[in-house]
Amino acid sequence: MLRVFCFGLALVLSACAAAADIGALSAEFKVLRAQSGHFSGGDWNEAADKFGGRKHEVMLKLEEALGDGTHTRVKVVTLLGEPDLVLKAGETMFRDSYNGGDVRVTELLVYRWRGMHDYLFFTSDGRQVLGSAWWNAWE
Repeated sequence: MLRVFCFGLALVLSACAAAADIGALSAEFKVLRAQSGHFSGGDWNEAADKFGGRKHEVMLKLEEALGDGTHTRVKVVTLLGEPDLVLKAGETMFRDSYNGGDVRVTELLVYRWRGMHDYLFFTSDGRQVLGSAWWNAWE
C-alpha cells in the first residue's frame, strides 16, 4: 500500500514540477517576445534572433509541452498571451503554413520567433490545441 501511495505521490509531484516549468517558460517567453531584434526592425539580438538562441530554445520547449494535444486553446493563450496572428482554415496563409491533413484543424495560433520569417503555430479546432509545428524560411 505504501508503494502505491509513493508512486501516486511521485506522479503528482512530477505533474506539479512540469506545470511549474511551463509557467516559468511562459513567463520567460513573454519577456523575450517583448524584446526587439533584427526581424522586428531593431538591431541583431542574440537571445531573440539567433538559431538556438534563448527565445528559440524557450519556444521549442513550449511547443513540446503545449503542443501534445492535451491542452485547451484558452490554456495556451493564457500561458503565452494572445497569438501574433490567428490563421483560419480557407485563408491563403493557413494553406501555405499547414499541410498536416487533420480535418479538425480550423485555426493556427501563430507565435512569431523571428517575425514572419520563422514562427511556431499551434493547431486548434477553436477549443482544443491539437498539435503544433513550425514554419521556417530555411534560408
